[in-house]
Amino acid sequence: MTRATKAPTGQKKPDGTLTKQTEKHTYVMQIFFNHDSKETFQDKLLKVIHAEGLTTPITTETEPPKPA
Repeated sequence: MTRATKAPTGQKKPDGTLTKQTEKHTYVMQIFFNHDSKETFQDKLLKVIHAEGLTTPITTETEPPKPA
């Protein structure tokens, strides 16, 4: 059985760009989002914050209802 793969279409345009400048270096970060994802950016950001141990996890009782 062969698996169909997508043909490369060149470089994809980033959804956003962040620039951070320090005394000696300038960092340019390109941000890409999966537009087919069911998770929101806020959901993903909360996961990162919880993984870093910066706050306690939010339970479903304290989360506001998600729009349908």
